[in-house]
Amino acid sequence: MGDKSIKRFYFSSLRSRLILIILLTLFPIFLLILYNFYEQRRLAFREIQTNTLHLTQFAVKHQGQLIEGTRHLLIALLKLSQIRQTDSIGCSSLFAEIRKEYPHYGSIGASKPNGDMFCSGYPMIRPVNSSEQVWFQDTIRTQNFSVGVYQISRIRDKPVIVFGYPVIDETGKIKALVWAGMDLAWLNQSIAKIDLPEGATLVVFDRDGTILARRPDPEKWVGQSIQKVSYFKTILDKGRGTVEAPGVDGIKRLYAFTTLEGLPEGSLYVKVGIPTQRAYAYIGKALMRNLTLLGLIGVLSLAVSWFISTFTILKPVSALIEASRRMAAGDLGSRAGLSHHKGEIGQLAQVFNEMGESLQKQENNRKRAEEALRESGRQWSRTFDAINDSVCLIDPDGRLLKHNQATQRLLGKAASELNGHFCFEVVHGSSQPIAGCPIVRMKETNRRESTIIQLGDQWLQVTVDPILNDDQQLEGAVHIIADITERKRAEERIFRLNRLYTSSLKRREVL
Repeated sequence: MGDKSIKRFYFSSLRSRLILIILLTLFPIFLLILYNFYEQRRLAFREIQTNTLHLTQFAVKHQGQLIEGTRHLLIALLKLSQIRQTDSIGCSSLFAEIRKEYPHYGSIGASKPNGDMFCSGYPMIRPVNSSEQVWFQDTIRTQNFSVGVYQISRIRDKPVIVFGYPVIDETGKIKALVWAGMDLAWLNQSIAKIDLPEGATLVVFDRDGTILARRPDPEKWVGQSIQKVSYFKTILDKGRGTVEAPGVDGIKRLYAFTTLEGLPEGSLYVKVGIPTQRAYAYIGKALMRNLTLLGLIGVLSLAVSWFISTFTILKPVSALIEASRRMAAGDLGSRAGLSHHKGEIGQLAQVFNEMGESLQKQENNRKRAEEALRESGRQWSRTFDAINDSVCLIDPDGRLLKHNQATQRLLGKAASELNGHFCFEVVHGSSQPIAGCPIVRMKETNRRESTIIQLGDQWLQVTVDPILNDDQQLEGAVHIIADITERKRAEERIFRLNRLYTSSLKRREVL
């Protein structure tokens, strides 16, 4: 219970409320910092996205030029008579010369429609059949320029990507296929010339997701698959776009991807990734800097408010509270002081002091009035006790509330036997009102009632005067008992003398 009251007091104190006001004042600034942070992140993301798309377009253009050159080369080769006549010796000799001019082709040759190779720019160690290769099947199926997937050349045992073109005779049938396998090492060398931002990656991969070229670290990644990355299916479905996700190396980047132009849709892809963490790091540092600055401002504001509130609010208020406690304890002379304070606290202190002076005056007047009442009461008691007759104040039920000394003398009873007891108990010794009791009649009539009773040798006259409120309701009565014994005896003597005198007159008349 005590802990709860302490916490309730703490959170309702002036200082805690002042701290709450400062925190509420700083809260919009905090929200503004967060909004600025997310806005900068959004702008940074758009800038990265734009840069990534530009780099991707440049890489596609660069790769497209290489592939377009290969396509033109194959078109030129298929027109040669050695190819159309399937001249193996003449064709191989010609292709060997072409190989020297285009060393970036890991393999170059021609095959028959059944897949058997009959011409090669490099010496053939053993017979080679390409009918199961993807590029061969696509060329047969489309009768057009096609591209294969990552493979190891069976002529030179090097990774290549093969491009094929059909040789069609006058009847529209495929007579032969010319092909060129681009050396992936040379492809990686070519993309190394493209300028990339720090931490960025450029990847060329086939429809199976096998990496053909990568920058950086081509020797580590060429031949690896990206099928396991979360966005691979997105690339295959959309063909081009952007996505923010971790790459095969686990680093989160913003990737822009597209297919290479001049090829059957979905043959080769290029993606460029720029790490967002590096760009966001500066924004994150700015956020931390701003939050730290806001925290320092908050701490400084709290410290200043703590200092100022202590001397300008809390100490004056504490003085008022202490003065109020002293006044509540009865020290009406307690004053708050604070005459030097201005503003609301000074006004409050002035009102408090004026209230204290007013209460002190009222208390002094009350004490004087009480003293006057006590003196009046003493005088009234002296007067009350000086009355020879018994005078009592009774409640509506007839119970004695106050009596004078004559009552004790008349009834021969102590004060403890009178106050709080019923009249019929102390006067008649009866447990119930007697017949003709003036108190009973007075309660019925609300008027004065009187009767004479005899107690032993004493004759008493009992008079009861009602005390009524403004609504004429009985609140009590004045009960007066007068000892009329002597009067009764005198009346008896007079009665007897009167009888004797009357008797004497009658005897004289007889005589």
